[in-house]
Amino acid sequence: MIMKKIFPVLMALIGSAGVIYLIISDYYGGAFIHLLSYGMILLPLLGIYFVSRIFTLRSIAKAGIRENKLHVAIVSIPVILFFVSCIHAAEFHNSSQVLITKFNDGRSYYTLVFTEE
Repeated sequence: MIMKKIFPVLMALIGSAGVIYLIISDYYGGAFIHLLSYGMILLPLLGIYFVSRIFTLRSIAKAGIRENKLHVAIVSIPVILFFVSCIHAAEFHNSSQVLITKFNDGRSYYTLVFTEE
């Protein structure tokens, strides 16, 4: 009985940690992801996260949100972090743009935006 309650929570924690790691590593250029090889570690963690989301939705449909508060909180943290990182990366909170330069060659495309302080 205890394993039936602990295993889904543990699965949600492990999957959520993988997704949070993926979001955070984007700020460091994604170089840390190469330390965790995609196929061996990261993709199974993402799979575990999506399976735990499906399990959470199914258990919410059966028992309601009040019985699954911990599952909902754990599975919601990566989604909230994703939206917060998108808002942080958006440029609407920056000051006015002074100069925009673009560099395009055959293999890459860069946009550099200079703003006022």
